[in-house]
Amino acid sequence: MGDFPPHFDHAGGNQFFPQHTFLIFRLELEFASKRGNEGKGHFRKDWDHFLTYREIEASFHIYGEGSLVVIPLLGHTPGHQGRSVRLKKDGEEIEKLFPVRGDKR
Repeated sequence: MGDFPPHFDHAGGNQFFPQHTFLIFRLELEFASKRGNEGKGHFRKDWDHFLTYREIEASFHIYGEGSLVVIPLLGHTPGHQGRSVRLKKDGEEIEKLFPVRGDKR
């Protein structure tokens, strides 16, 4: 698995990683693909490359055990996503949510 952009206005440079699979919520890919949405957080030149996108519908556990999860943060765009990171420190479990900085919502 490669990068998982929360939405495509944060995806510049993905074309430099053609060997990766990119996780994206189906709603986000559909929204970005509609011609009328150009410039509404999406620009084709940022994401429309020969890349492998894996569409997901809901929260997605990267490693299958909950330590790194792609989660929906819908609102900024229809398929905006963030990450939840859960780690153990000194026997205690800690969790941190990583929304994308710079978003207004």
